[in-house]
Amino acid sequence: MIDKRQQELTKAELFNPYEEGPYEVLFKHYDWHDTGLEKNLDVFAPNGSGPFPLIFYSNSLASNLDPATSVVTVLNHIASWGFVILAPWKLNWNIGENYKVDYVLHTLSYAQRGVEEDLRKQGAPDDFSIDFSNSIIMGHSAGNHQNVNFLKLSCANFSAQILLSPVDGADPFGLIPEYCITPGEKLNYVMPTLTIQAGLDPKKGSILYPACAPADLSNMRYYNAMAGDRWFVNASAYGHTDFFEPGFTGIIDFFNVCATDSHTNKTVYMDFTAGSAVAFAKAMTDPVNHCDMLAYVEDPELMTVETNIESDVVGGSRSRCNPGCTWNPPATTTTQKYL
Repeated sequence: MIDKRQQELTKAELFNPYEEGPYEVLFKHYDWHDTGLEKNLDVFAPNGSGPFPLIFYSNSLASNLDPATSVVTVLNHIASWGFVILAPWKLNWNIGENYKVDYVLHTLSYAQRGVEEDLRKQGAPDDFSIDFSNSIIMGHSAGNHQNVNFLKLSCANFSAQILLSPVDGADPFGLIPEYCITPGEKLNYVMPTLTIQAGLDPKKGSILYPACAPADLSNMRYYNAMAGDRWFVNASAYGHTDFFEPGFTGIIDFFNVCATDSHTNKTVYMDFTAGSAVAFAKAMTDPVNHCDMLAYVEDPELMTVETNIESDVVGGSRSRCNPGCTWNPPATTTTQKYL
């Protein structure tokens, strides 16, 4: 007799999130000068009939300096599986402004007012729509610092989060005491969380710079602070920015800013990163039909790169497909300074 876990794995294998999905992807750029928003906004959307769930993406360096197009292959891949991605960013050297998060609500409000119609003008069908009530928040590096700051103040409509090599603090040197997590304490919100670490995150690329994700400020610091169901995947052979576009990683590699292994296949890692996000997002935005997709963040045999995994969630149990966010902030951990 086949047990439930084996049935789930068999079903999951019929769906390959590491390949691009069935939708052509539309792209729309909004300049902050024209919108009045705090940041530029890049939108990646499936060209098809909606409604489609939403992913809000904060890029590295707290969505400053790195445009969303630095990870365009990964974001296109995710969108091709039926997700609308909002990716704000802006070239901004003012670190004090980097962690204010009212722009998240401003961006969501702006998108609700006009993005659907703009995408229809670009070729989306008349019944294209975005389900803003079914949303996931995702970030890379210090972009997760912003996301956590926001979630400490409001769940909004977010029901799960994806952390790619998350880093705390305002700078990797630790010179500016700006942190969203206190080690040993849980955060004041509860939601399902997937953390994906690049195994080389804590290693230095050069003696001239700190690691791009110092061990004491990244990855497990976030995982340990999360209240709720948690999944942790360590892609042991890859570096902090190895899923970025070659034009961006080339500059980083030239100056040895982040540790990397020149012998690893970066295209495989881009597909792995995108596919892992797709599998988790499918399970959380449509748990009735896609709970089995969690196998792709639970079973190393299904993964396309070498990984180490950790989770306190029982694999095969449908109760682990439980999206949502609850928020009851103690006065000692919540502050309005980010607004």
